[in-house]
This record gives sequence, structure tokens and C-alpha cells, in this order.
Amino acid sequence: MTLYFKGSNGNMREIAQISDSLSTEEARAEALQHIKKFCDDRHFHIYYVRMWNTKVKGKKMTTFDVGSHTEFFYTDPIVFNSEAVEE
Repeated sequence: MTLYFKGSNGNMREIAQISDSLSTEEARAEALQHIKKFCDDRHFHIYYVRMWNTKVKGKKMTTFDVGSHTEFFYTDPIVFNSEAVEE
């Protein structure tokens, strides 16, 4: 599984690889640990975390919103148990 960061410039880059052998819940927890470290390293305080599933370039991913209006994290594949996928 891959964890991506999409900056305010619109560019998406890989920030971590997460084992594919983990359960959905374990993978989500590990992704959140990587997100927290990424934000801590940049002195960004996470006020909340919201998650939803969406399609990015035709791939289903989970979006993580940590309080920035323009920057988000994504996992490929999805790690949020929801039937809904926003287009």
C-alpha cells in the first residue's frame, strides 16, 4: 500500500509504503502514524482527521483531511470501510 501527500500546488508524492499484509484497520492506523509524523516534522498541528473514499485518476483511494484547506493525504488502496466513493 502507498501513502501519498498532495500539496497545495496539486502535486502528489509518495511519503510511505505500508505492508499489504496488514488488515484494513491496521493499515489505516499505520497510515495515520505516518501522517502524524509527516505533520509533526513540518510543525503542522492536526486539529481533526476526516476520511472518505474517492477516485484519483481512476483509482479508488481513501482521502485523509487533517485540517488544511489545500493539502490532503491519500492511501492506495482504500482503507476506509465505506460503500460510498466520491467522484
